[in-house]
Formats: sequence, C-alpha cells, structure tokens
Amino acid sequence: MRIGAAGVTSGLLDTVGDGLSKSAVGRGRSSVSVGLAKVLVD
Repeated sequence: MRIGAAGVTSGLLDTVGDGLSKSAVGRGRSSVSVGLAKVLVD
C-alpha cells in the first residue's frame, strides 16, 4: 500500500494538532490550527 502525499500531510497535521491541543500554549490556538490545516489539506 502506498500512502499519498495528502495522507502523509494529513497525518502530520493531525499529529502536530494533537501536540498543540495537549500543550498549555496550544490550547487557545488549537482550533485555529485545525481550521488552517483543513484549508491546507483541501
């Protein structure tokens, strides 16, 4: 099975988003990051 670039990017963004949402600094920005990630993935 090959994972396409979109899949890899989505996975990385999910991982980064999870890290941000779990950090105290990232809590306020997590929703913004998710919004940006969705735009970039689209």
